[in-house]
Amino acid sequence: MLAESEVTLASPGWRLRARQLTAIVRIELRQRLTGLRILPALLLALAPVGLLMLAGILIRINLAPGDTPSVAEAVKVFAEVYHTLVLRFCVFFGCAAIFLMLFRGDVMSRSLHYWFMSPVRREVLVLAKFLAGLATAGLLFTGTTVLGWLAIYIPAGFDQLGPHMLHGPGLRLLATYVGITWLACLGYGAVFLAVGQLFRNPILPTAFVLAWEGIHPFLPPLLKKLSVTHYLGSLGPVPVEVPLISLVAEPAPVPVAVGGLLLFSLAVLGLAAWRIRRMEIDYGSD
Repeated sequence: MLAESEVTLASPGWRLRARQLTAIVRIELRQRLTGLRILPALLLALAPVGLLMLAGILIRINLAPGDTPSVAEAVKVFAEVYHTLVLRFCVFFGCAAIFLMLFRGDVMSRSLHYWFMSPVRREVLVLAKFLAGLATAGLLFTGTTVLGWLAIYIPAGFDQLGPHMLHGPGLRLLATYVGITWLACLGYGAVFLAVGQLFRNPILPTAFVLAWEGIHPFLPPLLKKLSVTHYLGSLGPVPVEVPLISLVAEPAPVPVAVGGLLLFSLAVLGLAAWRIRRMEIDYGSD
């Protein structure tokens, strides 16, 4: 009959897995948030804020007396900038910079075998790395969303901030945009984690994902539903203009859009977890 300690070691419980998960997330967060690895994503996160602030200052300087733009007009401008610049460019490439390197970075630094030699299930390693990447990307681009939102009040004046946020729809709109940002990091992050794990050279798969998301307005309605952009656009609280030659598809209901992105991310993470159990390290070919 096995001793109790032997049973515990042979069949580690969820508490041990949770402690391992937490420890790996802390280690990965330190690596993601320090050093030069964070620089590309940080620059992408700051770019929209700088552009919105510069545009707001220039508009404010050149305003004629009594010609102050309304907050409603600024909200529409923010919606366009958010969907075209923040989501489709900055969050996309920011997630690529963060999540592609979760495994590729360890392979390039020839340190992945240390993780594989540790007494941690590889599925736990995948989840921990993903959560660390999600926290990094989510925090960075939440900052982009909040600071960019504040920048739209520069032309109208910050005296409009309190009434619009507390007595108008401002707080609800901002919370919605922050939620969309996290969902974008979730969906794109899962894709790029899998790409970085499955492909030795992630450039071509990343280019394919970029092209697929880029041609989203011109896809037939059925194929639009295979794009992350479709679900993110369906969640937007303020309608944005679409190209005249685009093919119109019905926006997905909010529960379908959120649930679809969650299921998609879980499926991709499941694929990554299945793949890592069969993954063999070969530094010589990298």
